[in-house]
Amino acid sequence: MYDEATAHLEHARNGCRPELAGLRTLAVCREFRRWSISHPAEFTLVFASPLPALKTRKAAGSPHTPGAALRFAGVFGQLFVELWRTAPFPVPAAEAVPPALRTELVSYARVLGEDLPPGAVQIFASSWIRLYGLVSMEVFGHLHFADAAPMFEAELADIGRRLGIAFAP
Repeated sequence: MYDEATAHLEHARNGCRPELAGLRTLAVCREFRRWSISHPAEFTLVFASPLPALKTRKAAGSPHTPGAALRFAGVFGQLFVELWRTAPFPVPAAEAVPPALRTELVSYARVLGEDLPPGAVQIFASSWIRLYGLVSMEVFGHLHFADAAPMFEAELADIGRRLGIAFAP
């Protein structure tokens, strides 16, 4: 299931010019939503319950994490690193990140294979949490109070501002 979702994300990413990391990121986020709402059963299988190997925080970046899950996460991770490399955006200073969280964020940056500031990784994690949370709410029918498409675009625009992406509707 991860492989199918990943293939869709990669197709969306590869459909944009490589030098436009911001537009590639928006395209991948939109494709994640599109795939998720058009494949609710698969989304549920893949994203609604943790894989046994991912039940602990430490396992998420271990060699025991299923390869398909790492490839999926890698699509977002690589785009984030591209954004950071091409146009670093404002991030909390390392000292502003709580020490226990800072340690975990530094460790996760190593999983990404990058020496990123903890504040940058915190913004990446926060952006993913918002994106995943919103898509999950839509897939599981919890956005009955709002039209999900404009809500998604508004959240995507806000995430884009945090990441220094010029929003393109």
